[in-house]
Amino acid sequence: MTRFFSQGIRGEFNLNFFLVGVHFKRRSTRSEARIRKVVQQLHLRYPSLIGRITPVPYFTAPVEGLLISPSPQQPITQEEIEHALHELGYDIAVHHLSPNSDTPTPPTLVDPESLRLLESGKSFCRLGLLEEARIQLQQAIQRDQACVEAYHYLAAVLRQQGKSKEAGSWLQMGLKIRPEEASLQFLYAELLSEHGSLNEAVDHLKEAIRLKPEASSPYVKLGEVFQRLGQADQARLAFEEGLTRDPNSADAAAGLGSLLLGEGRLMPAIDYLQKALTENGGLHEARLQLGWCLFHIGRPHQAEVEFLKVARDPDTNYLVPAKFSLGRLYNHLGDHELAAQLLLEVVTLQPELAEAHVVLGHSLCELERFQKALEHWQQALQLQPQRQAELRPQLSLCHSRLGQHKQALKLAKAALEDSGPRANLYDLLASIYMAQDEWELALNTLRKGEVLEPNSGLVAFQIGWCHENLGNTQFAEDYYSRALRLDPGQVEAYSGLGWLYYEREQYDVALVLFEKAYELDPENPEMADHVGWCHLLMKHPGMALSFFSQALEKEPYSDFYRTHLAAALYHLGRYQDCKSTLEVLAGEPLDHFLRAFADYLTDLVKQQLGEKTRPLSDKKLKLLPQEFLAITTTTSRNLSRPQKWSEFRGKKGESQDSAKRSTR
Repeated sequence: MTRFFSQGIRGEFNLNFFLVGVHFKRRSTRSEARIRKVVQQLHLRYPSLIGRITPVPYFTAPVEGLLISPSPQQPITQEEIEHALHELGYDIAVHHLSPNSDTPTPPTLVDPESLRLLESGKSFCRLGLLEEARIQLQQAIQRDQACVEAYHYLAAVLRQQGKSKEAGSWLQMGLKIRPEEASLQFLYAELLSEHGSLNEAVDHLKEAIRLKPEASSPYVKLGEVFQRLGQADQARLAFEEGLTRDPNSADAAAGLGSLLLGEGRLMPAIDYLQKALTENGGLHEARLQLGWCLFHIGRPHQAEVEFLKVARDPDTNYLVPAKFSLGRLYNHLGDHELAAQLLLEVVTLQPELAEAHVVLGHSLCELERFQKALEHWQQALQLQPQRQAELRPQLSLCHSRLGQHKQALKLAKAALEDSGPRANLYDLLASIYMAQDEWELALNTLRKGEVLEPNSGLVAFQIGWCHENLGNTQFAEDYYSRALRLDPGQVEAYSGLGWLYYEREQYDVALVLFEKAYELDPENPEMADHVGWCHLLMKHPGMALSFFSQALEKEPYSDFYRTHLAAALYHLGRYQDCKSTLEVLAGEPLDHFLRAFADYLTDLVKQQLGEKTRPLSDKKLKLLPQEFLAITTTTSRNLSRPQKWSEFRGKKGESQDSAKRSTR
């Protein structure tokens, strides 16, 4: 018969021991009813023996009347209890430790009251009553320091309460008493790992493995620690050993998948991560990693499915990383509005997450909400000041778009000092100069960028734009043409060349160039507008009307496009429609030139309709519809072509037109 007391040890025996350490041959059960039956049998057959067994009230309550008070003066011996149980037909065996090292070995001999306190503590743990559990478990240890299981549960409770330091102290105490206890070595290693004491954690994990080499969990944890230490080879060996010990270990498979993802070996990473999720679908971290693997192999929508599974799970611990992953994904897919919405939720839930502020800033910048982008990038810097060099270009861009050129210039120059010559920073600095009409400074800056990126179509176009604004039209034409050779799809270069020919009154050539730009970017209302102006000047008012209508459809609150449309209607002789179109602009705070043009056109159309109007000068009275084309020619550039570089790079923040949307 297997003995479950060490030879020569005498003391009281607690019936609760059956719950944690004894298997019954007749029925493999640990139920309360079975324990009560054994108590009754022992009492009926050995009344003198049962009197020396300490009862556990909540297990023996139905038979407590049969029990007599225990007698500490006459302690029960190991041989007596084993003999009695054997006579009743029970075969007793030691309960073996489960393969997981986080399961403590049942005590060999513990004070009965300590065991009662232990069971009470475990019950409170199951009920989520952590403070009550802590009190019971501490009392169990105070009564009997050999109660190893109490150390294990107490440390777990304290960790849940956020008292990691105290948990570590209790584990150290337990290890002094029972250094051969694998579960304590493992739990202490986990705690060390959480606090960054990785090398010390390795030592304790190796000791846990030495004590219990058949367990899988220590190998998995060891792999995780090695991975954090940057020792990929050691981590791989540990994960593989863990998988060898337990081929169904989801944690080991997930660890290997994570390691392979970090190495860029995406396909085998996917295999291991999918295996892990097959074994345990609740491994949210593995699912997020699987999503990023799918993203990197060009399956963003499958990645989205995996991210959404985590985001929709009631386990709120992974809500933030899931929404963060979705935000980054939607940014990549171009849905910046949805990305910004999700990332705003992330920073609301976890405001200290600097990376979320950074990515949110990018989303808002794409949405041209530069002030908000600036705020979130500044918040990221407050959380991580070491990222200043990384974020200076973004901050500079925001300040520039907000018209805060002094701050933008300072940050751009500082970024150049941080990183040394970089083409993108020269581009940024030049754009700030161009926004201030400092064309010579911009040109000199761009030439430095051209040295670093001689085959950049964008840089060539920018240089051409500078030359045009400096009056060097031939150089401008050369650089626009060079830009198109380097990048045939560059819309701005076609537009730039188109305007050069437009100003030479070569409208047929300009029209071809504008049409090419429109073909490349049909959703750009400016390109449609340029094509419309050429048609109007070439006396094709019907075609002009079509393109002006397209531009206005894309930006229905644009005063510019509405005025252009009115001009086309006038040339078509549709005076009433022209008047109705112009009436929409009445009372609007228009640009001074646009207001003068709209008022002049209004006077002309009223004259055609025979309505009373302001007295027109002799010059105006002499103007016929055909002669009106001359006025159109002189005004077209002011009405159509962007005058600032910032207008080529995006809209100017909160524009007047967008502000009207909320009032109309």
